[in-house]
Amino acid sequence: MTNIELKFVHISENAFFSQEGKLNIIGIFDRIFVVNFPAMQPAFAISIGLIGKKNFYNIKIEIVSPQNQVIASLGGNIEIKEDGGGANFVANVIGLPFASEGRYLIRIKSGEHLLSESNYLILEKANNV
Repeated sequence: MTNIELKFVHISENAFFSQEGKLNIIGIFDRIFVVNFPAMQPAFAISIGLIGKKNFYNIKIEIVSPQNQVIASLGGNIEIKEDGGGANFVANVIGLPFASEGRYLIRIKSGEHLLSESNYLILEKANNV
């Protein structure tokens, strides 16, 4: 059992925090169309929002291939500053290769506790490109 829960997950072209600490998410998407495989996505961001009890938490985001192989593992620490408060986390993914088309699972954990396995990034071969 964990003391936090996931509020949202977004995959986007870019995500960053403003000087005031606001989360900015630009270009949300869930599909990438490519001409050939293997393919490489130059850059994208995975943003998550959490709510829970006051504490520091270790967050891990795994990208899992359609063949159930972890192809990327990203993470870091966040702090929820008060009980019932929230925190946001951004993982920037640079130059990730995708071997085949299909549904790539986004798995999110806090420590060893699974928060989500319900979000996907879909890679498809583009038609008429």
